[in-house]
Amino acid sequence: MDLQHDSVRTPSLATLRLSMRILFFAMGSVFGAWASRIPDVKRALALSDGALGLALFAGPAGEFCAITVTALVIRRIGSKAVMVMGLPLYGATLALVGAAPSFAWLAAALFGFGFACNYYNIALNAQAVAVEVMHKRPVMSSFHGMWSLGGVAGGIAGLGRCGSGSGLGLCGRRRRLGRGWSGRRRRLGLVEVCIVHVLS
Repeated sequence: MDLQHDSVRTPSLATLRLSMRILFFAMGSVFGAWASRIPDVKRALALSDGALGLALFAGPAGEFCAITVTALVIRRIGSKAVMVMGLPLYGATLALVGAAPSFAWLAAALFGFGFACNYYNIALNAQAVAVEVMHKRPVMSSFHGMWSLGGVAGGIAGLGRCGSGSGLGLCGRRRRLGRGWSGRRRRLGLVEVCIVHVLS
């Protein structure tokens, strides 16, 4: 939220700080869940190293495109509203990545994933700056530390899905995927963490 301009009761600093930590943790969890399943995606779609690299490039391209758009939206509706919309959107695009039956789908989904990531990230960091200003001391590093912990948690959760045999079922056993893969449309067991904690 735009903390400086709220006319309603402002939450305590401890509540704001905890909220930021939860939201940064959630963001890291989504990214960690995706990162832990990249080898599965490569195997499932039978992608070459070059094709995988090209698909992955779509993510940063989406992030770049989100910069100007997010700034304009924040100017219109505020960073709080963008943040609240951003995390569910980020998780939803992760599901699209997991459903990818082809290279083209994967690249398009990763573009959306990158866009949603930066859409949420920019708004979240704008909120974090406002919280830090209210604290009158550096607290940003603790928020970013929670992102890292979330990334670890998301990665472990993704590996846990591998161990349970869910999702693609490619972890712990080797199998060849025939040309009928695209027709079967198997889905990744990606962790979708969508925590929305309204700071009001």
